[in-house]
Amino acid sequence: MVRKYNISQKVRVKTNNGGHRPPPNDVKGSLGTIAQQCTSNWLENCEAVPPESPPSYYVDFEEGHTELVGEEWLEAV
Repeated sequence: MVRKYNISQKVRVKTNNGGHRPPPNDVKGSLGTIAQQCTSNWLENCEAVPPESPPSYYVDFEEGHTELVGEEWLEAV
């Protein structure tokens, strides 16, 4: 699967007209950074984000939290 955004790339979350996997309202319009695309469980195993169409990304926000956001909701900064 080809991804539009790279790890550590700066992005802005759109405020509307996104589509698949919308972000929480409190991050709409916010700047973020594409995070590592895996999750760790309590056993410290890293699991990759499952492929889906359109893709979703983990995005780190300055407020110190990470959200899973659909690609259609993101734009490069």
